[in-house]
Amino acid sequence: MQAGAGFEVREITIEDIPFLTPIGKGQLGVDYISDEDFEKAISDPGQFCLIPVVDGVPSGFAICKEFGPESEPEALALPDSGYRDWVRSRSRIGLVDSVALSPSVGGRGIGKALCEACLERFSEDGCDSAVSMAWVHEDGVEPIRKALTQSGFERTDLVIRGYWNSWVDTEGGHMCPYCGSPCRCSGALWRRSL
Repeated sequence: MQAGAGFEVREITIEDIPFLTPIGKGQLGVDYISDEDFEKAISDPGQFCLIPVVDGVPSGFAICKEFGPESEPEALALPDSGYRDWVRSRSRIGLVDSVALSPSVGGRGIGKALCEACLERFSEDGCDSAVSMAWVHEDGVEPIRKALTQSGFERTDLVIRGYWNSWVDTEGGHMCPYCGSPCRCSGALWRRSL
């Protein structure tokens, strides 16, 4: 796994969940992530979760999924486009799905190390490509942009406004910590061949 000054990236354990759920709720929304999401990432063979441990404390996460092209509708729900065709032309896809870091650990290269550890795992598991639907806030801020760029991902021009509303069961739409409910943030498709 990846390591840097004062941190390491490793697999999640059950004991880490109480540290991670509050980070996820604060960064992604109270209706977007739960203890059960982390438990599923531990038990489901089609998923994994890597976490950065900073000065001994779990300080973020990347929940990733691996799937075949036939599962694109359930994993990404992309509109009819050349990008959807690209995803569906791959043999096995790794999705950097839900990512959040504690605000207190920003600026130390942890996001990049986390993304690179996910890519390493995808390659080990036989994925030939990696994708991510990254948050784009209404003001244009893309929290994971730098880490994805530094990890060799290409940002496509496929941007879906309100993308996160379709991934929660909250009546009225996702309760976004940045723009409220319903969420007006967009999801931008990033991709990379492995």
